[in-house]
This record gives sequence, C-alpha cells and structure tokens, in this order.
Amino acid sequence: MAWLPLIALGVTAFAATNLDDALVLLLFFGDRRYRARHVFIGQAVGVGLLVALSLVVALAAVALPARAVGLLGL
Repeated sequence: MAWLPLIALGVTAFAATNLDDALVLLLFFGDRRYRARHVFIGQAVGVGLLVALSLVVALAAVALPARAVGLLGL
C-alpha cells in the first residue's frame, strides 16, 4: 500500500477542515452578541460530541460483522 498519498490526503483534509473551522470561530468571536466564553465552551462541547460519536461508531464497526458494516455504509 502506498502510504505517502494517504498521508498527503489526510494532511490536506485536516488543513481544509481546520481552515473552515477557524473562519467560523473568527466570525463568532467577532460578533458582539456572543461572549468569548460561550463560543469556547460551544467549540469544546461540539468537538467532544464528535469524538464520542466517532468512538461509538468505531466500536460498533468492530463489534459488527464486516458484511453488516459494509451494508450500513460505515
């Protein structure tokens, strides 16, 4: 398996999603209706939920037979 293209793809995807996230956070921090503390807590809770959901799905993918995982689109 060629690892270099996979690493390049991962780095590119990471950079693109973080650039998008940084722009959205910049807009939230710049809006006077939102306190910085609320934006920070919302970001932390959102990332935590995404990590927890990813962990649950990864554990389900391990627990299910490979045929069932393929049918679920995971």
